[in-house]
Amino acid sequence: MRIKIILSLCLVILENQLLAQTPSLFVSAQEINNNSKNFILIDIRDKRDYDIIKIPNSLNMQQSAISKNKYLLSKKIVLVNKCYMLDKTKKLCLALRNKGYKTYILKGGINAWALQNIALIDSNKLLNFFELTPLELYRSLKTTQWIILNFSKKPVRNKFLIKFKILDLQSLDSANSEKNTSLLQNDINMKILVISKDKSNSFNLLKEFISNKKLSENIKNLFFLEGGIGGFNLLTKRVLKFPEARKIISNENDCDC
Repeated sequence: MRIKIILSLCLVILENQLLAQTPSLFVSAQEINNNSKNFILIDIRDKRDYDIIKIPNSLNMQQSAISKNKYLLSKKIVLVNKCYMLDKTKKLCLALRNKGYKTYILKGGINAWALQNIALIDSNKLLNFFELTPLELYRSLKTTQWIILNFSKKPVRNKFLIKFKILDLQSLDSANSEKNTSLLQNDINMKILVISKDKSNSFNLLKEFISNKKLSENIKNLFFLEGGIGGFNLLTKRVLKFPEARKIISNENDCDC
């Protein structure tokens, strides 16, 4: 296992060195929001995901269709995807650049857009939920204040997470306690991270709780930790213990969220 981790890190180092030789691939959500007229956002996610939630004025296009659209040759294109599908997006971005297109990648994907509280268009009028990988969560820790809603049976003891407010919620009764409700009402600028093995059940529980307590004006976006606390613990124990790994993962030239 140790050898596999080291080999994976070597591949990441090589990839970063190759990317350093090309013009910047990434544009931040804030930069796009401040200069929206300068960019055309092309969302390459599945149409189903796009229909659920999207960035205003973005276009949903299949990858093969982009290179056939000659109108886009004169435009600055920003590719929008899920952050954990970065490798696929990088390859597309570089391939389009080789064909003469001015292509960039939305840094952090649509998750980063949601974390910045920039406007989104959604079909769900109560709640939107996004999935964060353990790596995305780690990269967000320096810039995001989380409230962690823990629906798993085990307490959260990870050293990277214990600095945040953690609410252990195993039932609607515990969620409805005055203390927890007050906490969510007061900390409207914090982001909600949900840790649960049963995402579907937790999401329904949260919808009922937020609707009952009239918190929908304060809480719009929920972020579910992919793989639960076990996946994040695995990342911190097996990968982040290496200083070089932490340095690479925190590299500003890469896609942090």
